[in-house]
Parts: sequence; C-alpha cells; structure tokens
Amino acid sequence: MRIAKNLIGDIDYVDNDFIVLDDLSKFNIPNDSPIRLGAFTISLCLNGHITTDINMIRYDVQPGDMVITLPKDIIEHKDVSSDIRGIFFIVSQRFIEEAFPKIGEILPIFLYIPKYPKIELTANQCFNIQQFYDFFIQRLKDQSVYRDKMISSILQALIYYITGLLINSDKREKKERKEELLSKFIQLIIKHYKENRTLDFYAEKLFISTKYMSDIIKKTSGLTAHDWIDRYTILEAKILLRSTNKTIQEISNELNFPNHSFFSKYFKHHMGMTPKAYRQS
Repeated sequence: MRIAKNLIGDIDYVDNDFIVLDDLSKFNIPNDSPIRLGAFTISLCLNGHITTDINMIRYDVQPGDMVITLPKDIIEHKDVSSDIRGIFFIVSQRFIEEAFPKIGEILPIFLYIPKYPKIELTANQCFNIQQFYDFFIQRLKDQSVYRDKMISSILQALIYYITGLLINSDKREKKERKEELLSKFIQLIIKHYKENRTLDFYAEKLFISTKYMSDIIKKTSGLTAHDWIDRYTILEAKILLRSTNKTIQEISNELNFPNHSFFSKYFKHHMGMTPKAYRQS
C-alpha cells in the first residue's frame, strides 16, 4: 500500500487498508513505467480510455470495462486519455485476508483474474458498482462510532458482488488452446523466472515438448518464448531499480544472475543503457 499512496495526490479516501478514487487521472503512474502495487485493485472505466499492460499482456480499457489486478501483478500504462474518468479501489492483502477468513468464498477472483483481468460489464452492473461507491462516500461523512466498520463492510460487499459476477457470468471468454497455453506460460514465468529461465523447464511444466511450446508461443504472440522470459525479467529489474534502494549487486542477486557484470550486460542489451543509467534517468 505504501507504493500506491506515494503515487496519489488529491484523493477521496485513504486508510491503511484501502484507497478510493473517483478520478483515475489522480493515480499518477507515468506511461511506460512498470510498477507493482502490492495490493488488489478494482477499477471501473466510465469515460475515456486506457491502454495498459498487465503482466506483459496489453488491454484496451473502454467505458464499461472493469479491471482487477492482484498484488503481484505488474502494471504498465501505455496510453491514458486526458478525459479518463472512473472509480478506483485499492485494497490491501491484509484486508482481504481478514475480511474473508474463508478465502474459498472469493476463490473465483484468484482463479479467473490472472487469465481475464478485464471484464466487460453491462450497464446495470456498472450502475450497481457506482452505487457501492456512492454509498461508500456517503458513509465517510457519517459521524457514527461504527463508521469504519460500515465502510469496511461496504467494501467487503463489493468484493462479494464482483465474485458473484464471475461465478454467474455466462459470457466468460473462451480461449483457444494455443491462447490458453500462452496464458499458462506467462503465469509460469511470473512464478519461476528467478529460479529458472530455460525453455526446457517451462515446457516440462506444461507437459509438452520444448519445440512445440516455442512454435505455439511464437505463432500466437509474435514473440519467442525467450522474448517473454526476458521481458518479464527486465520489467522486474526496472521496478527494483526505480522503487527500491537496493544496490545493483543486490538486485542482480535477487534476480539470480551469476554476477553484477552479467546482469549489467543483460540489462543494457535489452534497454540500451546500464542499470545505473536507467536508475538515474
């Protein structure tokens, strides 16, 4: 949550467990600057558009689109229109764990969102989410000693509502096998990129041959399997360089490079500048 708070100027509400905005333009993520918020986000676009990468996959977000991201997701805005308007909730992992002790009740979010973070809502569903937001804001003005409990309950009810949408939706996107394989491959990279960056490792996890995996990834995305691994590794390196005070040696170690020199050459090969130059830019 600390990273999220540092990115926001004028806000509607901030607490240790959640942040609420009614203007997405207040959330100051610079374009082409990858970031991991370390919290759950729920956003509903009401006007304008955003083109954003979530874990390296590009999404064009239009009015009526809801986007949900998880704490470990990497977000990188590519284009944000000047007339962007919407509703934005940022929720800490601690709140989720305490509000939903039976995590299985909202399990669909954790199963569905990694594959489909953007969900197209009906006009009625958009209206319902706006109602949650309006009620939330109204309760902020409440002088009751139970105000904070009411606010938390509203947010909890919103998450239950969204979970219900995912369970009951009969419009879930069905991906072809090759697209499903790409999605699974990317999720494996996110989980294992530090410990292993060899193609054989990922092909074995997917129970297919390395050649078949490489061919499908290339045909489906236009990028090689190695490209995807390198892209995610570089994204992580950029986040560590910009959002932490760790030394370049420490970052090299964390990303499991053999030494500082190898990491610097790797980074420069992909970014056209050294890690030090990128940090200072």
